[in-house]
Amino acid sequence: MKIFTYDSLCSIEKFPEHEKYKDQTLRLINSDRFRKNLKSEDTMNIFSDWDTDKYSRKLYWIDLNNPLHEFIENVTTKMGYKNSSMSNFWYQQYTKGCKHGWHVHEYCMFTSVYYLEFPEGSPRTEFKNTMTNEVFVPDVEEGDIMTFPSFVAHRAPVNDTDNRKTILSWHVNAQVDPK
Repeated sequence: MKIFTYDSLCSIEKFPEHEKYKDQTLRLINSDRFRKNLKSEDTMNIFSDWDTDKYSRKLYWIDLNNPLHEFIENVTTKMGYKNSSMSNFWYQQYTKGCKHGWHVHEYCMFTSVYYLEFPEGSPRTEFKNTMTNEVFVPDVEEGDIMTFPSFVAHRAPVNDTDNRKTILSWHVNAQVDPK
């Protein structure tokens, strides 16, 4: 067997409407009565609506759906794709001591992470080359949306700060532009 690496397309871009939606989105997330405290061996005390009713209870998503879809359509077009679609939306909040271990996402081409609340010093998403164990940490800041191939191993390291970090995430699929 031959194993080789191939550079994959990733994107980090500022969501231009971040300031318009940030406060209202955080209010809706903070009042979410369906939020769960996710705990496992590799995941510590993350507040999230992961794996809850996919759409009807995600009130924070109602106003964001159209502007984020337009944003992602633009990102995937720049990457050489067309007809993008988004699915499986969720939020995660990390307070002091929270983390999310190494994982990948199934059944989608890309994963997007929107850094909705990301105070200075917050831990950034880390990526790992599973063959070499080399870790790469992209430079992101509040208001950025990072889109990356879903098969790439990634994690949220322990939040050692007293600040809360909030991300929104979703899956993206698209078609190859035959041009």
